[in-house]
Amino acid sequence: MSDVIFPRPVQFSIVVPCYKVFTRELLQSLDLKEKRFGIEPEMVSKIAHEIGCNAHKAPAPLQFLIYFFIGAAAALINAITFVALLSAMSVSVSATIAFIVAAAVNYWLCIKILFRHKARWTAKGELTIYAASVTGLCFLDVLMTVGMVGLGMSALASKLLATLIGFVLNFTARKYLVFPEKQSEKKQL
Repeated sequence: MSDVIFPRPVQFSIVVPCYKVFTRELLQSLDLKEKRFGIEPEMVSKIAHEIGCNAHKAPAPLQFLIYFFIGAAAALINAITFVALLSAMSVSVSATIAFIVAAAVNYWLCIKILFRHKARWTAKGELTIYAASVTGLCFLDVLMTVGMVGLGMSALASKLLATLIGFVLNFTARKYLVFPEKQSEKKQL
């Protein structure tokens, strides 16, 4: 996995049991805390931070795995916000607000961790496409949540199932619509 996300010329085939070669200046610039075997993951982590991580160039299955954690964080915020609002608002209003809050968190985490901001679009174009995909997914999320509640499923179970379905659709929208890599960049890999 580390070979895929670390840029050349510094790549690691296996994080812990392998030889690593760095310049003395780079190693001396690191503020290392670990005194024992944990030094290797700490070094890899800090060097990755120093040289930058290219998760946006990883293969789609690895990006999906990384997105799983981003989506899990957003889904947790979605569910917590939904439950918090449900006592004061209707299911559809609670689901809509919860989805919008989670979508904002998801977008922020995506541009910080996984996808390149302004990869193909300008910031305005990227936000427009993002808003359109979020609007469609929000409508679908609310429709599924309200529909499943109408079929007798509990509100929380309905919201969690709608969130799970939305997770896969969300990743697909982010990867291929909101943050697509330019065709020339894909060929360089």
